[in-house]
Amino acid sequence: MSAQMTKDEATIRQLVEDWNKALAARDLDGIVGRYTDTSVLYDLCSGGKVVGKAAMRALWEKCLPYFPETFASHHKDITVHVAGDAAFLHGLHYFTSEPAGHPCTQSSHRVTAGYVRIGGEWYIQHEHVSLPFDPMSGKVMLLDVEGEAQNPTQSCEAKGSSASPVPEALLMQPITPHLVVQGGHKALTFYAAALGAKTLTQLDGPGGLLMHATLEINGARVMLSDEFPGCGNPSPLALKGTPIVTHLVVADCDAALHRAASAGAKVIMPAEDMFWGDRYGQVEDPFGHRWSFGQPKKAVSPEEMAEALKGMSGPGCG
Repeated sequence: MSAQMTKDEATIRQLVEDWNKALAARDLDGIVGRYTDTSVLYDLCSGGKVVGKAAMRALWEKCLPYFPETFASHHKDITVHVAGDAAFLHGLHYFTSEPAGHPCTQSSHRVTAGYVRIGGEWYIQHEHVSLPFDPMSGKVMLLDVEGEAQNPTQSCEAKGSSASPVPEALLMQPITPHLVVQGGHKALTFYAAALGAKTLTQLDGPGGLLMHATLEINGARVMLSDEFPGCGNPSPLALKGTPIVTHLVVADCDAALHRAASAGAKVIMPAEDMFWGDRYGQVEDPFGHRWSFGQPKKAVSPEEMAEALKGMSGPGCG
C-alpha cells in the first residue's frame, strides 16, 4: 500500500471516530458534516432511501430524542479500501449506554459506505445501513421505543401496521447475489437485453463508474457495481474466471439460451436434457459472469439420479 493510501485510510478511520463523538454529543452539524446534497443513505428502518445533507439532519433530529441521556457510538471490524479518489468502508456499528440495557444497545448494524474525494476532502456519497440484528444470534430485529421486538416487515413507527418500511425496489432476498463488472453501465444494457433485467435503483459514482445498482432478474433481486481497482472487489475479467454460476429457473431453456447469445453471451453448455430432470444450459456473459438456465421437465427421484450417475464416466464440460 502506498503512503498516500495509508494516509487516506487513516483519515477515513478518523472521520468515523469524529462521527461517533458527534453523535454521542448530539452535534447535528458534526453528524452530517461529511454528507453532501447528493449523498444517498439506504437505511431500511428509517424508510428506505434518504437523499441529501438536509434530509440526513432531519432524520437524526427525529431519532435522537429516543436515545438515553448518556450513550456512546462505536464501530468495530472496520475495513477501508482506497483507490484514487474513491474509497469503501465496511464495519459494524453499535451503541453502549448509561444506564446499561437501553433498547438502542441491544442490536448492531452492518454499515457500508462509499467515499469520494472532493476538493481534497473525503465525503460520504453512498451509505448502506442494515436492519438491526442481534449480535449473538445474527437474527434480524427491530425495536420500538419501548424496546419490544417487531416483525422486520412492519413499520418502524406504527406498531401492528402491515405496511413495510422498505420501498419495494430496495427489498432483498435472504441471499442476494452482488455482481462486480468492468463497465457497469454497459452491463445494465446487456442484462436487460440478455436476461430481461429491470433496473430498480442506480447510483453513479466518480469517473463515470457505477457505484451501485439493484436489478430484478427472473423475479429476484441482484446487486451490481463496477469494480474499483485497489478496493478489493475485482471482476471476473480481472480474475480471469469465476467459480460461481448463477442459476435461473426458466420456462424454455432453449429460448433463454438463444436470447442471451443474441445479446452477446457465449454459450458454454448448449441446452440438453439432464439426468436430474431439467433441460439445462450455460452461458458466459461479456463481463465474465456465468449463468445457467434450467427448465424442469420431469420429477426424478434421488435413487434414479444415483442410478443414472453409475453409467457416467465422470463430470465433463461441454
